[in-house]
Amino acid sequence: MIWSRSRLRAKRDMTGNAPSFAKLLLRIFLPFAFAYFLSYIFRGVNAVIFPYLERDIGITAADLGLLTSAFFLVFAGCMPVLGVALDRYGPRKVQIVLLAVAAFGSAMFGLAACTLHPSKVTFRSPTTIAGHPEAAVLDNLMAAGVPFRIAEDHHSISMDHDGTPPEGGPLDCRDIPDMVPILSVLAARATGRSALGHVAHVRLKESDRVASMLQLRKMGAKIEFDGNDMTFEGVEQLQGATLSSFNDHRVLMSLAVAGSIATGVTELSYPHAYRISYPEFLDHMNALGIPAAVTGRFAASVGPGTPSGHESR
Repeated sequence: MIWSRSRLRAKRDMTGNAPSFAKLLLRIFLPFAFAYFLSYIFRGVNAVIFPYLERDIGITAADLGLLTSAFFLVFAGCMPVLGVALDRYGPRKVQIVLLAVAAFGSAMFGLAACTLHPSKVTFRSPTTIAGHPEAAVLDNLMAAGVPFRIAEDHHSISMDHDGTPPEGGPLDCRDIPDMVPILSVLAARATGRSALGHVAHVRLKESDRVASMLQLRKMGAKIEFDGNDMTFEGVEQLQGATLSSFNDHRVLMSLAVAGSIATGVTELSYPHAYRISYPEFLDHMNALGIPAAVTGRFAASVGPGTPSGHESR
């Protein structure tokens, strides 16, 4: 009898401590359902925006099918790797690494903007820069004469210079495809001849990033593409123009940086594309002294500016 009462009391305690159905619905089911729903929106959005892609960049249904297939193949290929990493290192460490990749990619746009302007700026990172898969590009920038310093703890980059353009040179982009848009802007203004090698695969990213960055010609840049490499002859001045971001976040941010060193105003279509990876981009551009704003539903406006003493995180 005593055993039965104790067991009954334990059952009541367990029932009392168990989360209610409403809490389970709000904390678990609805967030996962929303994420699943959002995932399928992203997977099918290409079909919805196809008329705009066809109008802006002349893409065909076959091209769209190829790009979508490439996305799914890359997505599927990442799953086993991430699964093993999550099992071995746990979600916290894996998320930190993924955050570091995103943070470094975002910081490159601010670093590039300050490379092309007189600036005194410090960029701080919540994660270490050392060992980042794209950090090797910093060595190339330093070799090109960009005067920045990496802190001993590898958590910040400081720059203090007069805005002298970097020196041109060759750079192999096989392992840094996401850097090609912003490196194109730097190469367009670099002194002498520059070459971004092995960029053909960049045409299968969120947009055809080679074609997207060839729009710099409308701003006065001298660029050639032979099917594999992009070559640049640096120019002293770019001119504002009306360009398309092709709804690609890195293209939008790169062309915005180009607009910051151009005469006049540069207008870019799909102005909210930056939100996918760097939602603070416009705020940080303005904080650096570069006037950038979304002026309408379909256009972003960027004018010339001069970054000065500032600390960005």
